[in-house]
Amino acid sequence: MTGCNDDETIYKPDPNIESKLQKLTDENSALTTRNSQLTTTNSQLLENNQRLTTEVNDLKNSPTIQAHDFISQCKIIGTDFDFVNPNADVNEVNT
Repeated sequence: MTGCNDDETIYKPDPNIESKLQKLTDENSALTTRNSQLTTTNSQLLENNQRLTTEVNDLKNSPTIQAHDFISQCKIIGTDFDFVNPNADVNEVNT
């Protein structure tokens, strides 16, 4: 039989390692909180983006400003109308 060692050895972790571990745990907690905040902000931005995209598409499909001239009004209803303005400015004078 072998003899047993009566000396009881108590192992204690290095205080430097414990302080680094605590620091990293605190940083991890702060990063987790920040990540949660950013995830919430991102979700809100995605909702706003979807809402604005829908609003822009609605404005494209039914603009609030109506065509002001006859040619533009014809284009809206899908009719091509070639119009030559008889009162156009004349740069040259024929004599």
